[in-house]
Amino acid sequence: MSDQRQNFYTAVHKGIRRQLSQMLTLAGAVDFADPRQRQLYCDRFDQLARMLESHAHHEDRHISPLIEQAAPELARRIHATHHVLENTLEEMMGFLALMLKEPERARVLGYNFYLALARYVATQFDHMHEEESSVMGALWNAFDDATLDGCHKAILADIAPAEMGVWLSWMIPCLTPFEQQGMLDEMRLGAPPQVVAFVEQLAAQSQGERESGLKAA
Repeated sequence: MSDQRQNFYTAVHKGIRRQLSQMLTLAGAVDFADPRQRQLYCDRFDQLARMLESHAHHEDRHISPLIEQAAPELARRIHATHHVLENTLEEMMGFLALMLKEPERARVLGYNFYLALARYVATQFDHMHEEESSVMGALWNAFDDATLDGCHKAILADIAPAEMGVWLSWMIPCLTPFEQQGMLDEMRLGAPPQVVAFVEQLAAQSQGERESGLKAA
């Protein structure tokens, strides 16, 4: 297994980990009995849920067929975990819907939501680790770079521009300077100038955020 070959999970999973970590921390701190905080949290989580559903759809459509060829047993395990995550996400959305419908129970429902989200995050983080290690290892062993690059390009082509903008805003701040530069070099070969400029801005902003995070007590 070579760390020089493409791992098309890395960037998107870094972005998802950051978003889930932020939302879990917020869920433990937000006063769900406060109408404004409750609505703001629900709106942000609704976007996160839609992005997670889209991410799973792209994996199922483009990557799962390759995993099934390379490692059928692993593919079954990945599919089963996707099903567990989907059910837990539905459970969490149910808590938030009830919270908006029955605000007098918001604090109790909010804590139940928090516990479900903690369970979801634990499962999702373990799942993403398996994809970035075991799944990519199986794909590297079974397919050449051209096949994997074609899979990655098919995923990118399947993402609408507005959704791609959200993914970029999630991913870029989570990447190392080396990873950011590699993504920019690739984008400069064919991406629209305004998209390249957007990513350059995100990368520049992330430098200050990285330094601030390292200095935080």
